[in-house]
Amino acid sequence: MQAAVPAQAAAPAPDEVPAQTERPAQADADETSYVELARRSLLARLDVAVEAVRTLGASMQPHHERVKAVRKQILNLRTGLDVFPYAYGNSASGDPLRALRKMLDRGYELIGHFKDEFDAQGRAIASMDPSTGRWSDGVRPDDQVVYRHSDRVAKERSAVLQWKAEFLASVPDQRDYLGSPLRTPAVPQQKRKLSEHYWGGVPAHPKAEHGGHQTVARLMRGMLDDVFAKFKRLRQTSKLEKQSHQELFHNARKQLRAALSLADEFPNTLIDPGTHAEMRERLIDLVTDMGAIEDQVVAMLDAPKHERGAAQREIQQAWKALRRDLDRQDIGDLLRDFRRNLLK
Repeated sequence: MQAAVPAQAAAPAPDEVPAQTERPAQADADETSYVELARRSLLARLDVAVEAVRTLGASMQPHHERVKAVRKQILNLRTGLDVFPYAYGNSASGDPLRALRKMLDRGYELIGHFKDEFDAQGRAIASMDPSTGRWSDGVRPDDQVVYRHSDRVAKERSAVLQWKAEFLASVPDQRDYLGSPLRTPAVPQQKRKLSEHYWGGVPAHPKAEHGGHQTVARLMRGMLDDVFAKFKRLRQTSKLEKQSHQELFHNARKQLRAALSLADEFPNTLIDPGTHAEMRERLIDLVTDMGAIEDQVVAMLDAPKHERGAAQREIQQAWKALRRDLDRQDIGDLLRDFRRNLLK
């Protein structure tokens, strides 16, 4: 990956990012430009992802908590690339941002397949309360877990470790590139090259006169509009049997979770954080409930054929109950309130 970008110049040293509980006035919230916000955010995400990836080793098992944690940090870095693609240009060797995203896609997918070997069992991972030292119900890191396809687990572990080596070798070039954004946002890129869950799925693009937080809020409004459209289609779906319905369900959850995560990371995009807090809890509960159904779908697809009928019935019961909750809570009102609470 070539780091030099002719049109770019070194950005000023980063300031301290405001704590999530702070809320400066809108003018203060927007004094950070989109490209500077990109530089700060992506370098921080890269550092965290690198430290996480280094924890992967030959003894890791699909049920180890660190496997899930590493995948989360890879997703976090990839999300940053999707939020800030307009802050970077091409180099003499091509498109470094796109190359990095493809590498992260591959790592996220490989670790996901590895982790699915445990998720398909329908068991929970135990967590320890640091204040009491007590464990919750579920599988602990030192517990022996029997995997139906042990040879597949070994093969997937090997693939993850090979990806780890490739990723860590590329980090110096990545750090140089991400630390040198453009002076101003680039000319709008082709939407088809951008993630459909972020800028690639919304009609808007950054405006030069907008600050960084205004620009992220602009993206979030488009994402929430897309989520609303997906939920509208889902509520007309009585079953989740077809692959197209399962993909729609997955994408609606993924995009809603992404919008909530952006509000958490960039609280200055919110007009009233207090109003958002209550709404956030309800939407997080929805994301969690949808995640439980997705785990059931993964388990069903991995189950022997003679067990899939019963698994499918359980999925339909869970989906029926969730649809009732969606009607009772009026997901449309929640999404509209979330949207109205974003900077313009």
